[in-house]
Amino acid sequence: MASHRMSSSTIRTTARKPTVVLAGWLGCKRRSLRRYEAMYTDMGWNVIVQIASPLMVVKTATGLNGLSQSTTNTTTSNCIRELALDTLDQVQKTHCNGFVFHTFSNGGAFLWEEVRNIINSKTWRRRLRNNCNNLHSETDSTDKLVGLVFDSAPAYYTEQDTMMKALSYATVEEQQEGKSLLEKATHEMGDAAISESKHRRAQQYWQGMLDDDTNVPHLYLYSKADLLTPYKMIDELIGYRRSRFGNESVSALCFDDSPHCCHFLKYPEQYQTSLKRFLNTECRIGARSML
Repeated sequence: MASHRMSSSTIRTTARKPTVVLAGWLGCKRRSLRRYEAMYTDMGWNVIVQIASPLMVVKTATGLNGLSQSTTNTTTSNCIRELALDTLDQVQKTHCNGFVFHTFSNGGAFLWEEVRNIINSKTWRRRLRNNCNNLHSETDSTDKLVGLVFDSAPAYYTEQDTMMKALSYATVEEQQEGKSLLEKATHEMGDAAISESKHRRAQQYWQGMLDDDTNVPHLYLYSKADLLTPYKMIDELIGYRRSRFGNESVSALCFDDSPHCCHFLKYPEQYQTSLKRFLNTECRIGARSML
């Protein structure tokens, strides 16, 4: 797991700037997000980088998060909920005048899902009260979510989905860790129970995306050539959200042939122009020229 933590001096010098959370894909490394980080930095934004470990993603995708630590052989530090709480802590410390969550693939979308769950519950408010002495502002910056960017996300999947294909983007060690988790859980729970857990979790995840009441502008950046994020399901999700919140609530750019999480790499001008328009017009956060 990698994360970007700001020092207190950095927080002071960047106060009142907008903030973006870059939530990386499964197998993503900090260096993989450098061009995105540089783009937002050039626009004058605070940047927080959070990357869920492959083990977090596997546990979340298969519904194994709720199992005992003895079964999953992990600690709470490997729980995506802890990463989500840390993300919100970091956003709060920036004292931003608005923040955007920019998520890549399901590795990032799972983190957004947990952040959303926390924001929509009493957990975060209670955490703020308990830690009020450590905060530098009476206002909660996490109230200022102004937009969501889904980059090759969210990816529709089923219990028969290509988890191993997604894991192929991770290191050999990370792949083995994920496989070992699944093998151990299968041995202790049985094939039928694991299959049911995967099926139930996949349906819960996608239904949660459909039912998401986060009423801020959404931008979807996706591709017809993406083998991990079926574009027709994104089309359906976009149509569904527009029917609920209005056409102006959702922006989208569908590329013809860019691979998974490579839209910026292959079409930098189109990508940046679409993102800039979204941030300036839909989210109403000004940005310096990116082109």
